[in-house]
Amino acid sequence: DTVEDDPKIAPDAKRVLFDGFLGCLERQEDPANFVSQSGDERLPAALELLRTLPSSHQETCVRWISELARGMAIYCLRPPGPDGMVALTTLADLERYCHFAAGTVGLLLSELFLDDVPGLPDADLLRDLGETYGRALQFVNSLRDIPSDIETGRCFVPRTACSSEGLSYRDMILPEHRAATHRALRPLYARA
Repeated sequence: DTVEDDPKIAPDAKRVLFDGFLGCLERQEDPANFVSQSGDERLPAALELLRTLPSSHQETCVRWISELARGMAIYCLRPPGPDGMVALTTLADLERYCHFAAGTVGLLLSELFLDDVPGLPDADLLRDLGETYGRALQFVNSLRDIPSDIETGRCFVPRTACSSEGLSYRDMILPEHRAATHRALRPLYARA
């Protein structure tokens, strides 16, 4: 989040930071370079704590946090459209974003629970529910944060949802377009 959500960091610089983060996480590179570039001084302590966990927990954390970081790197490179907004395109795009942003966390937690809690039934179901739950939470966040996201020049409502009602992103936050906005968002709320 430190990298993805910072509007002052250019997309290409974000990609470099994600690569640096992955180097620290996956290849145990010295985090000093990442800290100096990002200003986030928490990573060394987090990595130190990670290295104290049992190896199975470390592997699980590295696997799913790496997938999350790679996904965020993909989305942070998305250029603005002609309207100046960085946005998702379709419902499938939103689902994929939500997987990377939070479904991976659900999978990480499911794997840790399966590793630590004996006798949990149906591991595949737990993984599926964990990923779905995480994705759903991110989906709701994407809908809840529409006004503030639009003000920052990005939106996680797919362009197809807006165009279904002839709306621009800026239209969505105007009172005179409330009814059309509700119609455009209804399928997304139903999915959430």
